[in-house]
Amino acid sequence: MCKAFGNAKLLCKKKQYVYGGKAMSLNPELMPQNSPDLWGGPWYIFPLMIFIFLCLFFILAFAERRLFDRILYKLRNAGTRIDLNNLRALNWYPRKSNAVESYKWMANNTEGDATVLAWWDYADSIRTLSHRNVVITGASRNIKDTIESIHKHSWSWIKYALWYPFESEKKVRDVAKFFVAENEQEAMELVRECDANYVFVQYPVDVYKFKAMVLAAGKNPDDYYIANKVSPQEIEDRTIMKNDTVGIKMMYGDIVDGFEKVFDNNIAKIYKLKS
Repeated sequence: MCKAFGNAKLLCKKKQYVYGGKAMSLNPELMPQNSPDLWGGPWYIFPLMIFIFLCLFFILAFAERRLFDRILYKLRNAGTRIDLNNLRALNWYPRKSNAVESYKWMANNTEGDATVLAWWDYADSIRTLSHRNVVITGASRNIKDTIESIHKHSWSWIKYALWYPFESEKKVRDVAKFFVAENEQEAMELVRECDANYVFVQYPVDVYKFKAMVLAAGKNPDDYYIANKVSPQEIEDRTIMKNDTVGIKMMYGDIVDGFEKVFDNNIAKIYKLKS
């Protein structure tokens, strides 16, 4: 009910509106505190959440693209290309003629049921191009022992979660132990335990991977490397290792007791276990 004062002003002694079936006063002092609104809070909360979500989406999308580009760049430098039409298997095919030559030789000159001991990133090419069995087809789940600990960007767990099954820790560790073995007898026993007949290596890429092999074997790289950083010239001069392991000898194409070198094109080397 309102009363008039003077000629123009009205004083509303009491105004009411209905809220939840009850008459509520519009007097600010009598308004209910923390009354709910459409979004359950201030009006800007929902738009702010949308904005944050979009920012995170674009940041993650950009980061993933950069990581994938980095992968492609490294694969191209290693002489490998990816068949992007088959992401389910993510088949890797070699592009350099030296690598192709080694896989063709393996397909034509080894037994059909032969098993090849090689580092895991050659598995696809050996199986796809040479049609031979391999000891390991991927890295172990404990990826930090094989890749993550020596790279700034740990993309590998993402790619393996999408496209690859993980190998058992024991298999990866046994293969790694072969490459870091310091005597031929131990290396031969490891090959036999893996039911393998051949060993496949590449130079110089496997020399760069040797630190990952050392870590996967559960060893300390300082026990093998003279310096932390390895340059191409040091690899060529063979001045990076304190002692040559069986794996290093094969990468450089040396004669290794208990094994016969059956293929060497200066890049790829294939050794056969002597019976």
